[in-house]
Amino acid sequence: MFNCENPSDGLNQNESASICLYTMGWEPRQRCLYYVLNATLRNENRNKLKPWFSYLKLILTAPHKIPSEKAKIWRGATLNLSRQYEIRKGYVWWAFSSCTRALNVLESDQFLGKYGPRTLFNIECRNTKSIQSHS
Repeated sequence: MFNCENPSDGLNQNESASICLYTMGWEPRQRCLYYVLNATLRNENRNKLKPWFSYLKLILTAPHKIPSEKAKIWRGATLNLSRQYEIRKGYVWWAFSSCTRALNVLESDQFLGKYGPRTLFNIECRNTKSIQSHS
């Protein structure tokens, strides 16, 4: 049973399902919804977003119903991005970014692991939204 069948936080089933679908993964990774959507969001051709409008309305409306929290979160990449990001400077990412409050989650082999080139982002959020109950 998916969490979106009886959603919490005042979300309707479609809003909760939009989050659930985004967080699902399968092989090949390049065909996952999150992968394709984020590639489209990063694309300079904004017309490519038109087929996504209905989905984007759901997934962008849903977080407004989820309580906000102040929290430190983590995001990682399996690349050395130190030359692209200055410490303590703000940046805008033009895609959704999955993050975690638990650093040990990123250190698992499923995500970053503990070896090889990688970048770890420590993000101080004033209005973070936990989607855990919808994914």
